[in-house]
Amino acid sequence: MKSDEWLLLERKVMFGECDSAGVIHFHNLLSFAHQSWEESLDKYGISYKDIFPSNNNKIERGLPIINCEANFLSPIELGCTLNIKVIPSKI
Repeated sequence: MKSDEWLLLERKVMFGECDSAGVIHFHNLLSFAHQSWEESLDKYGISYKDIFPSNNNKIERGLPIINCEANFLSPIELGCTLNIKVIPSKI
């Protein structure tokens, strides 16, 4: 695996994410961003316990999603494959 591969997620658009015309509902982009973030944690080996607080757990580091954007060059339709890139930065 290349050093930046864990930052990229390929995701197929599913039926339930689309309207009756087969185009995604725009709000699903936020869901895609969150799924990509979670998958990057798994691929990079970061435990959820290190990110999310619990009764017995003090957070060592925080990795919030602070920005999500998309450039629509054409409609995103059912069955399309999206390439979603997670870009971490220190804040």
